[in-house]
Amino acid sequence: MTTFIIDIDGTLCEYKRRMEVAGPEPERGTPQHWEWLDKIQLPEDLIKDNPIPGMKELVWAISTFCALKHGLMEHREVVYLTARNENLRQATNDWLQIHGFPELNLFMRPEHETVENHELKRSIIRAFRGTKVIIDDDPSGKLADVCLQEGWTFLKPITSR
Repeated sequence: MTTFIIDIDGTLCEYKRRMEVAGPEPERGTPQHWEWLDKIQLPEDLIKDNPIPGMKELVWAISTFCALKHGLMEHREVVYLTARNENLRQATNDWLQIHGFPELNLFMRPEHETVENHELKRSIIRAFRGTKVIIDDDPSGKLADVCLQEGWTFLKPITSR
């Protein structure tokens, strides 16, 4: 079994506009950081994010490939995994639909969960069986380290934006 796990912010959608409006990012893990995240993740602002060129086509290509059934070929799955809070599920699904991304399972940060993004994603990704391929912009570099430790394949999209 192979699971392709695809991030949203910075991977499928451009979020820097929201960050510029919110100001400098406070130290991660502090109460100020969580307040800042709330400020940049307002549903009415999320919906305005632009998709990163080519990523919709990539997700469609992967999901179409995974949907193919050839005899006894291994099971494959594609999912979205974001560190956005669960209360943003509707805005996230709306954004994906508006921009024509395939409808896939969406895994999100549980309400009131405050672990760092790479640890949150590690715990969710571990639940999948078999081979894991993670596509994530990973600005901190910590998720790439986790993938290396866990033996998972890690792909980082780099854009000029």
